Amino acid sequence: MLGVGFVVKKNFKRLVMDFKAIGTRICTLRIKGKFFNYTIINIHAPTEVSNEEENESFYDLLQKTYDESPSYDAKIIIGYMNAQVGKEEIYCPTIGSHSLHENTNYNGYRLIQLATLNNMATGSTMFEHRNIHKPTRTAPDRSFENQINNMVMDDRHMSDLLDVKSYSGGNVDSNHYLVIARMRARISNIKKIREGRG
Repeated sequence: MLGVGFVVKKNFKRLVMDFKAIGTRICTLRIKGKFFNYTIINIHAPTEVSNEEENESFYDLLQKTYDESPSYDAKIIIGYMNAQVGKEEIYCPTIGSHSLHENTNYNGYRLIQLATLNNMATGSTMFEHRNIHKPTRTAPDRSFENQINNMVMDDRHMSDLLDVKSYSGGNVDSNHYLVIARMRARISNIKKIREGRG
């Protein structure tokens, strides 16, 4: 019923530093980068109808996983978050203004709380796209679509995120769509000013 994982391209296999299966809903992958390393946390969050105890247990474990990841890594949370993020101004700049939805649901509030607590932002709602590139899931009967798979990233690395959008045409044998993020790795050009000895 549940499960999370990663598929890594063969020529990137040498860059994999670590993989941890935290449980049926959370796993992590650590990738070596050019200027810093990346910890990617893949999740499958409980649904809106799950009980409060299950939700609390999941978000407590997710926070613990985040806290135990190397603090100097760029941390990214991806996956099936069951979270609709809206366009409420009160939550900007954490959520951006380009969501498919007008209003945030309960799981969306939980996601925003997590992001705010850890100085993160939802990259999946930061970029302006046509609505066909926003949905991440369609109902089994294709009667409606929603945006519940998200990408959340440390705010200090958000300038490296160039784009996030979904592709409904990918054949992944699922009613979920591919969500693709484009990033760049760069080094800061800010020079440190040394204090003179006096």
